[in-house]
Amino acid sequence: MIDADRNYHIPKLTLHEVYPLTPFLIGKDASTPPLNVIDVGANTGLWAAAFFNVFGEWIARYEAFEPMPANVARFSSRPHYAGKANLHAVCVGAEQGEAEINFHAEMTTTASVVMKRMKYRATVVNNDRSRKVPQVSLDDMIDKWGWNRVDLIKIDVEGYEWSVLQGLGKALGAGKVDNILFEFGIYQTVQGQTLKQFYELLSGHGFKIYKQMISKNYYGLNLISHYSPALEVTEDQPEMFMLLATRKEPSPAYVGPRVVGRVN
Repeated sequence: MIDADRNYHIPKLTLHEVYPLTPFLIGKDASTPPLNVIDVGANTGLWAAAFFNVFGEWIARYEAFEPMPANVARFSSRPHYAGKANLHAVCVGAEQGEAEINFHAEMTTTASVVMKRMKYRATVVNNDRSRKVPQVSLDDMIDKWGWNRVDLIKIDVEGYEWSVLQGLGKALGAGKVDNILFEFGIYQTVQGQTLKQFYELLSGHGFKIYKQMISKNYYGLNLISHYSPALEVTEDQPEMFMLLATRKEPSPAYVGPRVVGRVN
């Protein structure tokens, strides 16, 4: 959980989450095709700013979703992507309709459909306020836009990731999505969800799964070549990290810092 509106997070997000995507987004000849990107849980736009800083010149369409009005207002004010990002003030889930979102402050990174009390290490947030918001599914939106290819979907929705993926089944089955970057961790565990559940769903659609790794001298994505119970997050050992599900192999044209490794 990060402060909702601090620009100093942009370099950290660039280093930890955005730049390691490079080998999966550039082509075999080192070119980068026009990118169709979906950002679910856009918040105040810090992640989008980091992404535009790295890939801005190659973005064809950037569709962002954020249901909290104060976050929407802040997102819309950022200069990084002025006129280049389309922002939808709605929630994303398994189907079109309405959702009730829980929150503790109007501008926040921890608004959640499924989590009313969020505890991660020393941080506790009580989402003791709520409001109903419109909800859409990604399948419906992708059909509406007429997209045949989605280069990247980023999902960071505080424990609601599984529902977002349930609303993407049609596009996944049709092979339209190349990369999905999503948060996984303790908020899934406390709902009874497992890494195995996500791994089997996505590998069943032809994706390989990479885990975000952060250490003193390495920031990258490491391949999970096979599922292992040892990878599960427990309440005794809470974690939060990003997973990349990808149909792509790392580009042989990538020549930057080492950002791809192996978990097992």
